[in-house]
Amino acid sequence: MVRIDNRNLDRDLLEILTALHQDSLRDITNDEQSFKRFDDTLEKIRRVAGSRCAILAEAIHNNIGEKAGCELAGHAGFDSRETAFVYLTQTLEKAAQNVSADKVGHCDHILSDYEDVYVLEHQGDVLGLLRLDGLAAADWKRLAPVTEAFTTAFASRARRRELYEQLDVFKEAFEATAEGYVIYDPEDRLYYCNTAYKNLYDKSRHLMKIGARFEDILRHGLEQGQYLEAGDTPEEHEFWLQARLMVHRRPTHSVIQRIDNDRWLKIEERKTERGYTVGVRADVTEIKQNEEALRKSEMEASRLALVASKTNNSVIITNEKGTVEWVNDAFTRITGYTSDEIIGKKPGELLQGPGTDPDAISYMRSSLAAAHPFKQTIFNYDKSGKPFWNQIEVQPIFDDEGHLTNFIVIEQDVTREKTSELALKRSELKFRYVVDMAPVGILQTATDGRFVDCNETFQKLSFSMKNELISQDFHQIFAKMPAAEREDYLKHVEEEGHAGPVEVSLKSGVRESSVVINSLIVNIPGSMPIVWTILQDITERKRIERLKSEFISVVSHELRTPITAMIGSIGLLEGGVFGTLSEKQTAMLKLASSNAARLKTMVDDILDSEKIETGNLILEPEEFDLIELLSKTVEEFRPYCADREISVEFSTAVPEARTVADRGRIEQIILNLLSNAAKFSADNSAVTVALDESEGNFRLTISDEGAGIPSEALPHLFDRFYQVDGSDKRSRQGTGLGLSICQAIAKAHGAEIEVESEVGCGSTFRFNLPRAA
Repeated sequence: MVRIDNRNLDRDLLEILTALHQDSLRDITNDEQSFKRFDDTLEKIRRVAGSRCAILAEAIHNNIGEKAGCELAGHAGFDSRETAFVYLTQTLEKAAQNVSADKVGHCDHILSDYEDVYVLEHQGDVLGLLRLDGLAAADWKRLAPVTEAFTTAFASRARRRELYEQLDVFKEAFEATAEGYVIYDPEDRLYYCNTAYKNLYDKSRHLMKIGARFEDILRHGLEQGQYLEAGDTPEEHEFWLQARLMVHRRPTHSVIQRIDNDRWLKIEERKTERGYTVGVRADVTEIKQNEEALRKSEMEASRLALVASKTNNSVIITNEKGTVEWVNDAFTRITGYTSDEIIGKKPGELLQGPGTDPDAISYMRSSLAAAHPFKQTIFNYDKSGKPFWNQIEVQPIFDDEGHLTNFIVIEQDVTREKTSELALKRSELKFRYVVDMAPVGILQTATDGRFVDCNETFQKLSFSMKNELISQDFHQIFAKMPAAEREDYLKHVEEEGHAGPVEVSLKSGVRESSVVINSLIVNIPGSMPIVWTILQDITERKRIERLKSEFISVVSHELRTPITAMIGSIGLLEGGVFGTLSEKQTAMLKLASSNAARLKTMVDDILDSEKIETGNLILEPEEFDLIELLSKTVEEFRPYCADREISVEFSTAVPEARTVADRGRIEQIILNLLSNAAKFSADNSAVTVALDESEGNFRLTISDEGAGIPSEALPHLFDRFYQVDGSDKRSRQGTGLGLSICQAIAKAHGAEIEVESEVGCGSTFRFNLPRAA
């Protein structure tokens, strides 16, 4: 067995820890360099430990024994990396056979059958392992700083890998967008940009490399004529450049920029708290062109309005056969045809084309033949062949004798409105598709609860077709929800604009689904408010939770009987019923008795937790003397602390304290808090139990002088299965249920356990109990 050479150990460890600390701060993008540094560090460790060889393995997926999830991070004492990898494979096979609960050794992370293997673990995740060939288990304590440093380094690398993966996702998302995204660092150097950004500035894209200065990129593009708005002279260029830099460095508003190829960009830039400049470039050329076209059209319309007789719409007068006799100037403006070109012809001869609807033409002709007024929107073409939507309103004119003499036709170009209408219809169809394909149920109701619409997922969850739901309202659909709760829910929606989440059931015959609902009022101008209710199906989750609860309950009950028999049998043996025991036999029975008691406590905790979760925790309140209970409990607990010389003291500031509560459950809380206080206290320290008054109640306080609890752990301290992390937590194992059970018992008594703690200064737990009447 190899023993560590203590000569120069502190100096060598300092060098090793310095190297590992520096490695934990480095980037992981070049793993070859990382592995080389690990090789050099392992060589130092191997010499310090006096081992023949050493290997370091990193569990990429935190699963020792899975080849796909583990790789050789470093080696020392081998003639090649391949030889070291073979050695690693053998080590992993041994580790896989020794990581189960019954084979883990007494030294935290050391395998009982292979003392020279140390498992690197952080917050319950296996990060890797370190093997120093032939090292004794006891010598790992001297190397604790090294193992902790390796754990820190691997944890840091794992966190960085995760961050890089997240960063890659964001980059892929940005690459998939049409907008240009860019980030400049606090020194105004390029930090990131997507391909769309580079494509927008083609003449300067070759300069867009990480670290390039924004001003250099901008100036180069200016010199290449990339910015059409920058003027022509050097003075104008410099003025534009300085103005653009000022807005870029102190962004407060969006900027419209005109670049080559006659493209327009909308630039949005913002500064982050860390001084980074985040920018978005969107191509708004079409919008600008539309705005310009609209501006010109409005200007022209304004001029023409001065000479238009009555209207900007086309006005046509035909004879009784539909042949044009007169048109106003607006007709020429809209269609491009002059009065000379149209007079004597029918409008359809010039304006209709291949895209004109034949049914619309047939309807117009039959109406004209019958001398009926009509209004029709039709697809026409102007003189240049450009299509437009033409809204035509025709009124027949009759003489005094009722004979048809003329038709007056008023035409209006409604292309924009029709295009918007068609776009809206397409948008509605797309939205309808998205809603129907949504994995959650969507119900739309009026504010008074009347059914409006729903998607396919809702129909499946409610076991009803849409035609069946039309005649129902919110109250009928969610009939399983108590009436008072429904009224409160809808009232909250009306007053606050939203409500939820609330868990409800939907049932039809023997079929039933469990859902969580959230509601929101959506107000769209020009339409009535709609209440959108989103349903998340939790039926399967509820089924799994029920199966889990049943499984835990069955397993716990099945374990309880043999554990009780085991404890009883061990008690008989310890009592000498079957003869006098040797000192070694007594020690082994004591260990077995302790482990059996611990197992019974774990089973009891699981059963209590399950009762709490299912609402089956039953209290048996009675009046009793709290001082007597505390004195008795503290006196019986002291022997458990004697071997570590931890004093347990009880003091009371009240002469008498009678309360009404479940005595057994209150004693369970006290014992759990005392056990935790002693477990996390140093030897030769003190645990105090105090009783006083607070706001008319009795206040019970338990304090220790232990290591304390980190502030970030306090909010989760009473969560199920939560355990505070610590370097020696394996030696203080528990189920992580004790405090959550205690808090549930306290709340069942109308109280709440409060905790105060500071790392290095111990912890204090307190809760109140009422006075007996």
